[in-house]
Amino acid sequence: LSFIGGFLEIYKNDALTSLAGLENITSIGGSLGIIDNDALTSLAGLDSITSIDGPLGIIDNDALTSISSIQNIHPYTIESLYPDYADLTIHDNPNLSKCEVQSICNFLDLTGRTKEIHNNMTGCNSESEIENACTLVSTSTIASFTKQVRLSPNPAGDFVTLDLLPFKGQDVDIFFTNQIGQSIRKVHINQVNAEPLTIKLDQMMNGFYQIHILSTSQKTATLKFIIAKQY
Repeated sequence: LSFIGGFLEIYKNDALTSLAGLENITSIGGSLGIIDNDALTSLAGLDSITSIDGPLGIIDNDALTSISSIQNIHPYTIESLYPDYADLTIHDNPNLSKCEVQSICNFLDLTGRTKEIHNNMTGCNSESEIENACTLVSTSTIASFTKQVRLSPNPAGDFVTLDLLPFKGQDVDIFFTNQIGQSIRKVHINQVNAEPLTIKLDQMMNGFYQIHILSTSQKTATLKFIIAKQY
């Protein structure tokens, strides 16, 4: 099992001590919830997950002391589609004091995202506590290929073309975000080839945007562009 098309929720397993056996999962097509598992001490087994497509919730796990195994989830894939649910929820984990993992630190740097972080051990008991801890750890292990990716035209009209040669042979997710950091569109490409990729922008309004590219091997690129259609 390497891909789950919907959400993955591991919920109310009082005797569960390990997530071993899930190591091959790399992508989840919905939310990820680890909720009310009294004996679970870590998230080891989720280390290979690089993207989800929904909110992330770690809630009410009494024995949990480590979330380091979710460090590879790309922050732009952590997002709720429903206003009543926060994008990131970490609360009521009384033994969890270290939340400064790469995915969480990078997520907290994004604008326009919602979080609920409380009732954990000191160090992971609030957004500010995690941000302070994040300044002490390196979050630079994701390989950036921003300078090697070309985008044209810029400003764009009804389409934009990307030269994705650094990602050749890989599956990629392409996220479009607006100027306040909200993800407004996602495009998935199987097996990028050497030909430039053209994406239609007919459903997007004029304004400032960013494109975030994430590959299955954790290569990433971020590009800024403007849409200036002539009406």
